[in-house]
Amino acid sequence: MFTALARDDMLVSCLIGQPVVNEAGEKIGDVDDLIMDNQGRLSAALIEVGGFIGVEEKLVAIPFNS
Repeated sequence: MFTALARDDMLVSCLIGQPVVNEAGEKIGDVDDLIMDNQGRLSAALIEVGGFIGVEEKLVAIPFNS
């Protein structure tokens, strides 16, 4: 039975909506959702990129370890 979060645990819901930046520190989009593999590990993040206020935005899957 799960009773408490460990000190370094993080709620996945805290990641949704967070900005994603490239190696140069430029914002490329926001986390829209997360993809888990069949073993329960996070494998990719779906990032909303492009567009303006929801128009012409698209989702791009980025490997989570990136």
